[in-house]
Amino acid sequence: MGLSQPSVSRCISEVVTALNLPEIFNAWVKFPKNINELNDIRNGFYRNTGFPGVVGCIDCTHVAITPPSTNLNLNENQHPEYIYVNRKGYHSINVQLICDSNLKILNINALFPGSTHDTHVWNNSKVLPILQELHRRNYNNFYLLGKYYVYCLTSPLLINSVWYIIIYLKNILRRFWIRFASMAINTYTRS
Repeated sequence: MGLSQPSVSRCISEVVTALNLPEIFNAWVKFPKNINELNDIRNGFYRNTGFPGVVGCIDCTHVAITPPSTNLNLNENQHPEYIYVNRKGYHSINVQLICDSNLKILNINALFPGSTHDTHVWNNSKVLPILQELHRRNYNNFYLLGKYYVYCLTSPLLINSVWYIIIYLKNILRRFWIRFASMAINTYTRS
């Protein structure tokens, strides 16, 4: 099949544009909004992993991008170019993903440039107020697991004593990123 690189890039761009339409994106990527949905995910996590109370795995990754224009008058360039340079020295977007035990994406936040810390991304996540509201209503047993943290309420709690959770999460997140993030990186760097 002899497709040119510009044709492939154009096709990828059209597919990504279609997937980002609210009626498509919101039908497939959605964090549970009620107790029944949260309980279903929590029960699935417990069945698959034995971890009680977990409603998702959370992590951030840097998706490489071509350096944005230094022209701040453009509508699509809201931040100066240097803000996109991450701690590793390349231009990126800091993307936060939350998935369930079956690697279904529950939430994605790709709003922040590469220099943004993961904590800032979490503190500005649409999921944080949901967990805070659950806690306010005394539903205290819903958690998000990250590489080194259990996310609940407004601050992550370090879980030094439960290293097997970290190993498990690294394996889940590694499987997820192999499937998803590499496709995203290729999409953004070739467009």
